[in-house]
Amino acid sequence: MFNIGFPELVLIFIVALIVLGPSKLPEVGRSVGKALGEFRRATEGLKSQMNEAMEPVKDVKNTIQEASAPVREARSVMTDPQGYVAEKAKETLLGEPADKRAEQHAPVKATAPVTAPADAPAHVDKPVGQKDGENR
Repeated sequence: MFNIGFPELVLIFIVALIVLGPSKLPEVGRSVGKALGEFRRATEGLKSQMNEAMEPVKDVKNTIQEASAPVREARSVMTDPQGYVAEKAKETLLGEPADKRAEQHAPVKATAPVTAPADAPAHVDKPVGQKDGENR
């Protein structure tokens, strides 16, 4: 929390000794220690209350993730059908879900993007039914 090192603590102690005097310093130290202990207990209680309050939120999050799993799978089928079939085949052959295999293996390095040859014509989107050279 605070970045106080040994030299700073010694300086604080010397200033407190000068200001408070040697007779009052032990009393002040005890009261500061008690106050810090009460503060720690209060913050621990607050942390435990927050964790208890977050349990229903975690349950809802897990329920939403479980309910959305079929949607994610359907999206995966629609966006990359070949990859989906390959993953399902691997799951069937290896007997473990792809998620567990991904955790066990290091990530694969991405390859450079494929570019069209320099002499290839540029792709221009045309409205459906429009022929080359025809303007609408």
